[in-house]
Amino acid sequence: MLVVLAAVAGCRTAPPTHDGIHPANAPAATANSDPAPAAQPDAHDQVEALLASAQDAAARGDAPEFQDCEAAVFQLLDRTPELAVRPNDCPAYRDDVVAELASLADQIDDGDDDTTADNSPPEPEPVAETHVSEVQEVARQAKYDLPVVVNPEVTSLIDFYTGRYREKLIAALERASIYLPYIRAELKKANMPLDLAWLPLVESAF
Repeated sequence: MLVVLAAVAGCRTAPPTHDGIHPANAPAATANSDPAPAAQPDAHDQVEALLASAQDAAARGDAPEFQDCEAAVFQLLDRTPELAVRPNDCPAYRDDVVAELASLADQIDDGDDDTTADNSPPEPEPVAETHVSEVQEVARQAKYDLPVVVNPEVTSLIDFYTGRYREKLIAALERASIYLPYIRAELKKANMPLDLAWLPLVESAF
């Protein structure tokens, strides 16, 4: 009878695992077990996600958020050489991304209502000759690869951009830091004056 009871009891227990360890004796999974690492998005996916965020920011006219996305995209482009091509090996991916960002930046600029006369360069105002001489001296100490003329009209505009327009000029210079390396590289390849890289500052404030 004891043998029968033992046999019945044995039938009610789970069979051993393939490695011979009975489930009751198998080590239990702990709550502290590290989960499997999540798959990291590749650089192309990150750029596309940032572009989508930039598009959304541009649609809302949110210039600060757009500029954050723009800066993050350029950082990825700089540190990820394989982004020179699309995932499907279509060339000039970097150029497409830069063009898309420039188009979105134009969209924000076009929707900017802050385009009053206060933000536009005024007609040159009379300036003292001594002030013109001071600016000329500063210009002589700097190095340019294009001819620089300092006269009363230029001095008046310098006063405007470093005075009433100062905050907007600083913002434009911050945007310029993103694009200048690429513009200068192209100018250098074309054997053209590097100071031409500042034309977008005058044309559109980058």
